[in-house]
Amino acid sequence: MEKPQKGRQLWADVAKGIAILLVAINHCGNGILVREPLPDGSRGWDFFTGFSYSFMVPVFFFISGWFDEKRLKPPGQRVKAIATGLLYPCALWMMLQATILHFLRKESIPLWKSLYYFVIYDPMQFWFFRALFGLLLLSMLWRAIRLPALARVLLAVGMYALYRQNLFSNVVNDILKSALFFELGVGLAGFSKAPGWLENRAVAAALGGLALTGCAMLFPAGGWLYLAASLLGVAGVLLISTAVRLPWGEPLAMLGRASLAIYCAHLFFSSGFRPLHGPLGISSFGWQLTIGSFLGVAGPLVLAWLDRCWGGWIFRFPTTEQVERVATSANLPQAPLHQ
Repeated sequence: MEKPQKGRQLWADVAKGIAILLVAINHCGNGILVREPLPDGSRGWDFFTGFSYSFMVPVFFFISGWFDEKRLKPPGQRVKAIATGLLYPCALWMMLQATILHFLRKESIPLWKSLYYFVIYDPMQFWFFRALFGLLLLSMLWRAIRLPALARVLLAVGMYALYRQNLFSNVVNDILKSALFFELGVGLAGFSKAPGWLENRAVAAALGGLALTGCAMLFPAGGWLYLAASLLGVAGVLLISTAVRLPWGEPLAMLGRASLAIYCAHLFFSSGFRPLHGPLGISSFGWQLTIGSFLGVAGPLVLAWLDRCWGGWIFRFPTTEQVERVATSANLPQAPLHQ
């Protein structure tokens, strides 16, 4: 499947792998329970989903901020990278998902209105990309005016306070509530060398477990305590990811490297399997969740592999270099991209 690229950091791939696995499981389970509630209640599931929701997406914001600082590029190259690596796949998969939902729900309004409402009001899992795009643009602005890292973090705390007032639309609120995780990633990127005691795998794993335990204890409280729980959860995942070494971490690292594809496409596979529960006689929530989550992860992995074999346009805008590389590997004529 996805091969590690030179210079990739294992801890980041493992952390993203943990987070994207939780995303796939949660979205699959919640989708099942919307139509088929558990007869004896879902208290255990409610705890699991609330606990993991508090940190699974913030992990992605933190890592995005980290690499936004680590991989500094000129503004022109940065805009190109955002457009080809974020805007393009986000727009492509949002339009595809919204179009399918429009026809499945037999909407009476025109398709363009369904697309508009989906993007602005109910983007489902794509809210993450919408918020990340805004944070990346803000980061370019802060860098242009040379705003210090500490000031950026303090500003992000203020943005979270504004989010709690619920004064703005979902588009703005998603940015406000996520800014602190992104800016902490930016700020901590300057401290890339961990202390010697933290490089001990046992110590890192123990601290990660303690952080996740604290997250589990705090997350139902809400408000600022919920933010503290989210920060503890992110810290726990990052600490545990630093304790993982190859080859044991490779399955999670593989998921992390394919996290964009899984995030975009997992609902197509897990939701697509749901109508088969009855015909296949799968009535247990546990089996529905297990099979649906597996398909939600494995399906996009296969799709991403096929995509790379044929030019790589489904999850990233194809560049001339990509077309030439695929043509060379397949002994095909190196035709230029469409003008």
